[in-house]
Amino acid sequence: MLVVHWSPVNNSKHILKNGIRKSPNGIYCYPVTGHRSLDRWWMKALKRFRKDGKSYNGFIFKVEDQDLPAYYGHFIGATTRDKFEKPIKSLSELGQELQNTVIWRIGERVSWSAAGIPTNETDYLKLGKEEIFKRPEIYKETLNDAAFMDIYLRTTK
Repeated sequence: MLVVHWSPVNNSKHILKNGIRKSPNGIYCYPVTGHRSLDRWWMKALKRFRKDGKSYNGFIFKVEDQDLPAYYGHFIGATTRDKFEKPIKSLSELGQELQNTVIWRIGERVSWSAAGIPTNETDYLKLGKEEIFKRPEIYKETLNDAAFMDIYLRTTK
């Protein structure tokens, strides 16, 4: 599976010469989906949320089964001190986690548009699956929507 690691532009020369070095906390990266809006979202998010004014380059590399286990989670609040509880042990499991993230976002969007503010008990994954059952094209539409990853951030400001 191809993944992208975003790094400040000023690190590019070093990375191209020496490769991406794994820190004791691992390497933060995201699966390449083939959907330009989603794959480029990270670059835009880093520029928007990090106040250091840096621009970022993406470095794509291949993750293979021998590179696992890995951990998958939301980048908001993820720090090097976090303990990720559920290791991903196969590439198919990693693909399923990515797919569930998209379905979860669809459910989140349905919940916000349907009834206002959802509660903590809202099962976004279930809502997303129900919406996909009703409208199968929504999955592809969501991946091509540049703002779908922003919904949580936009609605809580």
